[in-house]
Amino acid sequence: MKYRFSECELDVGARSVTRAGAPGRVEPQVFDLILYLIENRGRVVDKDELLARVWKGRLVSDATIASRINAARKALGDDGRAQRVIATAARSGFRFVAEVSETGGGIGRPVVAVMPFELLSEDAADAHLARGLADQLAAALGQAAWLDIIDTAASFSDDVAGRSPAEIAARLGAHYLVMGALQATAAELKLSVRLIDPETARQVWAGAFGGPRG
Repeated sequence: MKYRFSECELDVGARSVTRAGAPGRVEPQVFDLILYLIENRGRVVDKDELLARVWKGRLVSDATIASRINAARKALGDDGRAQRVIATAARSGFRFVAEVSETGGGIGRPVVAVMPFELLSEDAADAHLARGLADQLAAALGQAAWLDIIDTAASFSDDVAGRSPAEIAARLGAHYLVMGALQATAAELKLSVRLIDPETARQVWAGAFGGPRG
């Protein structure tokens, strides 16, 4: 997937940015920031969302966010005064405002939502374990640069609870869902995990993990 705008081109697969045909040097986090703003162009992305999706939930200062926005603008031939590509919405966030065209097909960086794991146990205390395992999995997947993981505050919310995979994906803007079940006994734990394509209800991948409880 490639995005063209202004005099720039962003190549998702190669993770590169060119400006006026010349390759530019862009730090990985700045690239992720530019890509996320492009993928969500047409609306304001607030700082909390950037922290969840670009910084993967890590807490950083407003100065750090401003520094990365400035670096993104510089890489794209923009600046805080002109704001021809990335505009600041006062006290709200940022918006990608340049006109964009897409080439190359595909869905770009896949967006994945990790759902709460089903608990196959009568011990309510294990519910915290099931939730914690799902949260840890989301955090681990969030370290992969080729995936965009939806914050579990959204995927664990009551707003999507009990809905079909297709409805969940539509509400969260996800391409894939990770769903699982935890079977817990006094002696061992067994976890089954599935990667689902919600549009076709097809199981893309499945795995099972287990071990003694200790």
